[in-house]
Amino acid sequence: MRPMHRTIAAAFLGLCLAAPPAPADELLDWIAALSSPEAETRREAIRGLQGLGQAAAAAEGALFAALDRAEDAEIEDLVWALHAVHPDSGAPVDPGRVRALLLARDRMDIKAEWAAGDVLHRLGTGLPELLAILVSDRDPAVGRAAVRFLAGEETAIAAQRAPLVACLSRNDLRIHAALALGRHGAEAVPHLVTGLVDEAPSFRVAVAQGLARIGPAAGHASLALDRALGDPDREVRLAVVEALGGIGPAAAGSVGSLARIVEGDDTHLAERAAAALGKIGPAAAPVARAVIELLADDETEFLAREGLLGMGGPAGPALLGALRDPRAPVRFRSIEVLARIGREALAASAALPGRSEDADPAVHALVEALDQGGSCLRRDASLVLGWFGPLARSSVPALVRAQGDELDLAWKASESALTQIGPAVPSALPELLSLVESDHESIAAWACWAIGRMGRDAREATGPLVGALEDRRPRVRNWAADALGRLGPGAAGATGAIRAALHRETDPGVAESLRWALGGVGG
Repeated sequence: MRPMHRTIAAAFLGLCLAAPPAPADELLDWIAALSSPEAETRREAIRGLQGLGQAAAAAEGALFAALDRAEDAEIEDLVWALHAVHPDSGAPVDPGRVRALLLARDRMDIKAEWAAGDVLHRLGTGLPELLAILVSDRDPAVGRAAVRFLAGEETAIAAQRAPLVACLSRNDLRIHAALALGRHGAEAVPHLVTGLVDEAPSFRVAVAQGLARIGPAAGHASLALDRALGDPDREVRLAVVEALGGIGPAAAGSVGSLARIVEGDDTHLAERAAAALGKIGPAAAPVARAVIELLADDETEFLAREGLLGMGGPAGPALLGALRDPRAPVRFRSIEVLARIGREALAASAALPGRSEDADPAVHALVEALDQGGSCLRRDASLVLGWFGPLARSSVPALVRAQGDELDLAWKASESALTQIGPAVPSALPELLSLVESDHESIAAWACWAIGRMGRDAREATGPLVGALEDRRPRVRNWAADALGRLGPGAAGATGAIRAALHRETDPGVAESLRWALGGVGG
């Protein structure tokens, strides 16, 4: 049983165990009613026992007996009742009860199927071994039910393999047998791979799904799967794509074939192929450009991103190239992928600019994202711009504009980018001055700090910085004083204002910065 299912079952059983013991007379009445000729009386008895939970554990045998003779309309209720009353057992499983539940599962909806499966797992020890025997049961219905049950199991034992392989030759069993063999690892691959050329498309699909379940251990089936990508049936091709993705890096030989599917007209198949390429990993990076094309379409962009992320750093050159794409969705989504891959997207890239003019097209696209995108895109664009360092100087005004709201996701990223790029360029001064009076202390203080790092090129900021010396926030006053000192003698006209600010300043740290500023401006 799956972990989530175990959790749900445990919670349900906990509630049942908390119920008080059922009165003996009431329990006997419900058990007797299970044999009533009246369907409504039987149904009431089943639900009554279910409501008693494990307090009605003594009714388990009667419920199983009722299951053997039940009408279709009663089967699901009986299974839910068994699910409620049956405790975990450490005794060997009863073959008769296993048969009854397996047959019942074939006559109910998926929720009740799960309940029946859970009861099967709680019947006792030795269930996997018994299932291996029941696959070949003399009753064909039991064999079918056993194979179908194994097809949904998460684990398998070796004793089940030979009976399941024998079932591959039976038309009524082979689809579920192929799925069940998907839990048997590399040993099952030779038995499955021949089914990729079977005449029945439904069986070819099941074989591919079985190989997908095996995953990386099915690597030696990659060549056969690659050939099967040309299958005339679309559902088969789709299952084969998923299988190659499940195999992962060992399917690197199919990169070219998957890329051709990505470039095809079937968008659903293309996006699945893109995801499979991502699971193959860095070896698929040479075809990253084909996957990037899917970023243009809202229906395919999600799996395209996942595919590119799976390729990792080696997809960096193609993603950087996509920043020159005329389509905004491609540019912006490429930025998001680059940011998630990280700096390694540039580290392995021959496209890492060596001159500022080489960086211009990429920086232009990143600035566009800063000006037009939402918070997440601006954050990602800021992150990538920081990787360019001083070559992204032309982006400084846009990065400064991104500092306008410290609650914005882009704020910290843009601050980091500006630090990596270095001192702001003079063209960014108007934006910096507009931030000096920001209501957000962090932004106003940072703007003063950044102006100071521009040095004498920012002399026209003297007036606003003098005004900031009267700010109510010590942190802003401190960095305004520091900036004035860095402007040098060109800010000598501020000497009087600095002395006056020093005279009234009560914060020792700010006072120290003001004294330093006087020395810087020559006062």
